[in-house]
Amino acid sequence: MPQESWVPKLHRGFEIRDELRDYLVEQANAPRPARYETNADEHTNRRVWAQWVAETVPSYERAAVLLGDAIHNLRAAMDHAVWAITPEAVRLAYPRRVAFPLHSTEKLYKDWLKSRKSWYGPTVLAVFEWAQPYAASANEIHPLHILQYLSNTDKHQLLNVVANNQVNLAEITVEPKPEGGVVSSVNEGVVEPGTVLARVEFPRHEAKSPGERTSMDIKGVFAYEQVVRYVDISENERWLPVGEVMNRIGPMVVEAVGYVISADLKDRGLYTEPSATTDSVQSDSDSA
Repeated sequence: MPQESWVPKLHRGFEIRDELRDYLVEQANAPRPARYETNADEHTNRRVWAQWVAETVPSYERAAVLLGDAIHNLRAAMDHAVWAITPEAVRLAYPRRVAFPLHSTEKLYKDWLKSRKSWYGPTVLAVFEWAQPYAASANEIHPLHILQYLSNTDKHQLLNVVANNQVNLAEITVEPKPEGGVVSSVNEGVVEPGTVLARVEFPRHEAKSPGERTSMDIKGVFAYEQVVRYVDISENERWLPVGEVMNRIGPMVVEAVGYVISADLKDRGLYTEPSATTDSVQSDSDSA
């Protein structure tokens, strides 16, 4: 078998993933200044409103580059594994046609398989079919489809969009509670400069005597996560937490590579127990 070039590719992918993780931790603590706006002093208005507006958000350009580099190395490890098990005559004749197949529909996979079925043994073909994103259920996000989408996006001269996403932890509180209740909304989604993070509105207190003034304490709790844009098999746009994405992709890439290498050995009657090298890569994949 040719040199196991998929091993350094896997290790490099996980090294960059760890660098991305550390960078995202730094960015999670970056300031996110918000401007507080209110009409509390407009006493002719019978309703009071207040809102917080994002002034700046952290830049995730470096995160996008790191994510692309990690994804490319993991995707390349899968291709290197298939290159390693492909007969030399095929590699010489069709070098650009040798890759680990990942397809979103069964038809695309069957079309890919037609001219390649004779290249591999039955166990390898079973692994290929197991790995196909189209096999996932309608509500399931397949890790290898995420991998393929992120790889294709970055490969075609576009950075994957990594963004600052607001999470709704709690409603806006107003103390003391106004008569007539409070209407509040907290943004859930990608935050850009100018985004209204949260807004609250309630009836203005009517003074019981001339000169009476009231004060209220309006508080909001804001929390964020770092997300990446993903379009699923059904063409639905989703924003997935970056850490969750990498923790789902990494182990499945290791499984796919390990399975295809072992499957080829089995087809050739040479299968042995996994080596320490494979165990080391598995350990790396689980360390996010």
